[in-house]
Amino acid sequence: PYNRGFSEGALRRALKNVEAKAFLRAKLTDQQISQIAAYYQWLGGVQLVKTQLVNGRFFPDSLAVRPGARIQLAVTNQNNTEVEVAGEEKMGIPAMKIAGHDYADHEWTAPNTEGSFTVRCMNCALTKGQFTIKVAKTAKAYTPPVQIK
Repeated sequence: PYNRGFSEGALRRALKNVEAKAFLRAKLTDQQISQIAAYYQWLGGVQLVKTQLVNGRFFPDSLAVRPGARIQLAVTNQNNTEVEVAGEEKMGIPAMKIAGHDYADHEWTAPNTEGSFTVRCMNCALTKGQFTIKVAKTAKAYTPPVQIK
């Protein structure tokens, strides 16, 4: 999460000056560095929303975002077996199969109107397990990370 919003200049300086990144210096082309920087810029504009699935239950099981918020929904499967999670149809989040002890993510833009949206585990024994995203004007606004130039 600390690289969200990094500029290309900050990335190039880190590659040049941070010893732990020495192994990357010779492997990345200028074009690849530019592509990585563009990805970090994209990450900086998207609110990360994380939840874990444990025995059919989501932790946390709800979160509020503001209307129009762009989020990166990341679901971690803490179970040993594969699960399938999907957003309700009006969300447009396709089913995601997540192997045991792995994660999947999907970008979603909240609508401009308030409401609640649900992501469910489709094959969990505990069928009431769901993650609710509440879209509300009163939700805390996402503050993008400070741009490191």
